[in-house]
Amino acid sequence: MLRYNTFRIPIHILFWILVLVFYTLLFGNENRDYTGALKFVIILLPITVVTTYFLNYYLVPKFLLTKKYLHFALYFLYTLIISITLELNAVMFSLIAVSDFGMTQMSPASFNIFYLIAANYLVVFLAVAIKLLNHWYQIQNQNLLLEKEGMEIELKLKEAELRLLKAQIHPHFLFNTLNNLYGLALTGSEKTPDIVLKISSLLDFMLYRSTQQRVRLTEEVDYIKDYIELEKLRYQKIDIEWKQQGVMEDQYIAPMLLQPFVENAFKHGTSKGIQHPWILVKIEIKNNSDLVFTVRNSKSSETQKDNNGYTEGIGLKNVKKRLEILYPGHYLLDIQENPDEFGIRLNMELNQLKT
Repeated sequence: MLRYNTFRIPIHILFWILVLVFYTLLFGNENRDYTGALKFVIILLPITVVTTYFLNYYLVPKFLLTKKYLHFALYFLYTLIISITLELNAVMFSLIAVSDFGMTQMSPASFNIFYLIAANYLVVFLAVAIKLLNHWYQIQNQNLLLEKEGMEIELKLKEAELRLLKAQIHPHFLFNTLNNLYGLALTGSEKTPDIVLKISSLLDFMLYRSTQQRVRLTEEVDYIKDYIELEKLRYQKIDIEWKQQGVMEDQYIAPMLLQPFVENAFKHGTSKGIQHPWILVKIEIKNNSDLVFTVRNSKSSETQKDNNGYTEGIGLKNVKKRLEILYPGHYLLDIQENPDEFGIRLNMELNQLKT
């Protein structure tokens, strides 16, 4: 648009020069008198120019583009009548001034009023069409620009929300693990050094790898395994079953997306009132990139329910929000509950991560 505005006047001048040549050839073609035709066109052309600019810069923007069609039709009719009258006067003036009343020296086409109107408004409508096309092009560019700006704003908001969710996950997880360490330290457990090493490994993942947009699925799995081993040190009587199927080496996933489900299972599967606590974690890859993640755990009949029939902590709520942001339309989270068991089953397309 900047380039067009820079050469706006030269472009208009070139357009009317081409129209002048076109009219001269049109009116002089029949009797091959192009000099006389040129003189006649020089008299006629200002009417075409005025009509064109009046339509393009007044009637079209004020009435047509604002959808005042009745007003536009009425004023266009007035314009048509005035322009026809001026064309008739141009013919008379040309007959007097140019040919000195020598009708044989005039182009035969100049005496055909319908031919004159058609030739005049052919150029007028062409100019209006160019103007409308340019207007449509500008509107499309503005819409694309607004859409792009809207997408950029939405992306920044989602990035900010993801950073907030991660910021909530880290302190929440740290609180739980440090609380575990504190409990073992109070009892003077010999396993305290082991739990410190596990926490160190988990912190390494949280502080460095989890800041990336995606990590290898094998790294996420190792992180979960370390977390489970950490919890085993605390809950020695819990029965934990781990199942893993499929090739995971070439798969990627958003970091710390699966661990909150396991953390939630420990929270509910080890609560008071459960005589034989147990947890099942199963992860499998199907069809090359489809992840099926299943977590089930024992449940106490005294567990309070929320409106969804499932007790949710901060971690689980956050991971559901992250799934909606990172894998919109490409995941299915099924939460099941019965009197003595909680369970989740997550199906997701790993190659559909929205970055």
